[in-house]
Amino acid sequence: MKRTQGLGSSRWTGRGFTLVELLVVIVIIGILAGLISTAVIAAMGKAREARVSMEIRNLEIALQTFKDRYGDFPPSRWDQATVEPFLRRAFPRYAFKHGANLYNQFKTDLQTNAGLTVDSMDAAAALAFWLGGIPDNTGKPRGFAKDPENPFRKYPDESIRHPPLYEFVQKRLVISGGTIRYYPDISGAIEAASPFVYFRASEYPNVSFRHIGGGEDVTITPYQNPTTGEYFNPQTFQIISAGRDNLYGGVNYEDNLTNFTEGKLKDALKK
Repeated sequence: MKRTQGLGSSRWTGRGFTLVELLVVIVIIGILAGLISTAVIAAMGKAREARVSMEIRNLEIALQTFKDRYGDFPPSRWDQATVEPFLRRAFPRYAFKHGANLYNQFKTDLQTNAGLTVDSMDAAAALAFWLGGIPDNTGKPRGFAKDPENPFRKYPDESIRHPPLYEFVQKRLVISGGTIRYYPDISGAIEAASPFVYFRASEYPNVSFRHIGGGEDVTITPYQNPTTGEYFNPQTFQIISAGRDNLYGGVNYEDNLTNFTEGKLKDALKK
């Protein structure tokens, strides 16, 4: 462009952009936007995985604290043959008080004081219940009572209750259908549909978790080393969270996050 001047006036003259030039600019902007979007999505995915992995580590610590207090890791099954021996070890005075009726009393206490149905509980409920204890009327976990003969009674006074062993984020703790589940923080446009799952080592051969939701109906079991056939974490437990696809199974099951690998499940399966 050049400026021409006359007497008492000035004006700009020159040509504008051609249609081809405008299209080229638009294409370049589109490519840059696509590259930026891909990078942002990848960064958000990694941040989500980091949050979930950190929470898994904190849940590990809470389970170890549970063992230190009660003498064993909590059961991940809810049948009488599993729960009753655990109650006799962890809550001996409660067990002595109720004798042969122990398991039925346990079921009654959970139904009466927490609105939970033992027959509906599973390996996801085990993690939330044993670390959180009896929830109050708002659904907030309040731990177990200090009364050794009535640990599953609901007491409003905090001074006579052991606090929860894990500080659950209440909006991600769901009590529904007689069971309780804790969901990971995916902080995205969709809500997490797959809860944290917990398997105790002593129950590995006989425990599973069925997930129906998010378009899948899949049953997961404790993971084993594909080379040796040995269970991961054979002396402790496994904690499992669904991967970025919010699913445990399917073709992308290897993106699940666990407590026996620093990264994704696929990293453990390669060893």
